[in-house]
Amino acid sequence: MTIHLKDLQFHAFHGLYAGEELIGSTYEVDCKMHFDTPSEPVVRLDQTYNYVQAYECIAKFMKQPTPLLETVLQRIEAALKEIFPQMKGLELSIYKCSPPIPQFKGKLGVCLSESYQVK
Repeated sequence: MTIHLKDLQFHAFHGLYAGEELIGSTYEVDCKMHFDTPSEPVVRLDQTYNYVQAYECIAKFMKQPTPLLETVLQRIEAALKEIFPQMKGLELSIYKCSPPIPQFKGKLGVCLSESYQVK
């Protein structure tokens, strides 16, 4: 089973360049968390994984100004693994939608893909 949070948007103040910590930028986050599929049909929240907890975790780290997106990515990954120790895998991406690069069109980002051995 995969819980997928897609195209989450945040206005945040990450970056190394002068002014980024004052003006901020729009960021998008995608998160896929992989779990074993429950053996019974899922009919109650306590039978599945609470994506609100995942969103709140991501939002917490997106609110903390950090120079490098790689650092933000690693902090989110560690926190999600702590919240969801039964997670089998994670795909996480953070995109900066308007990087301060002259004539740049598009977005840039960092991605992480992990597999875990669950005991």
